[in-house]
Amino acid sequence: MAFRYFAVNLCVPRRLITQISSANRNKFKLQNEAVSLATPVRVDMDDSEQSLADFIQDEDSDLLGDILVHEEFEELSEILKIRLTPLEKSVFEKYAEEDSYKDIANALEQTPKAVDNALMRIRKKAKEVFTSYQNGYDYESITTFYLKKDTPEDKLD
Repeated sequence: MAFRYFAVNLCVPRRLITQISSANRNKFKLQNEAVSLATPVRVDMDDSEQSLADFIQDEDSDLLGDILVHEEFEELSEILKIRLTPLEKSVFEKYAEEDSYKDIANALEQTPKAVDNALMRIRKKAKEVFTSYQNGYDYESITTFYLKKDTPEDKLD
């Protein structure tokens, strides 16, 4: 018997039968019948953005707490932006987009050192704003305080 005949007509079909029967066993049932969490919820729409994973509830998730933290962050960011100079505002927005110092410097036509200095001033001002927020001042009193603080006296009249 030639090796070719033996391999093609005997070994390969038997190996295929073995693999098919092992895949059909109950111990692989979960794997064989599993549905991917990346499967779109609506299959009639090609660009459906929601998948099955979006509907799995996280028991450790605190949705209300997450919303409050997000609102607090937005509020403090707005207060901080009042205190920032135009350069610092631009650096803050670019840095929020997770750009590198070099990318920010190139986009704003500044040196990386100027960007670094601006970020240090932003951090200092952010710490001041957060400290005053922690001390119990509300949004309007903090905003009014910083508007008066950063505005020259002759412009207030």
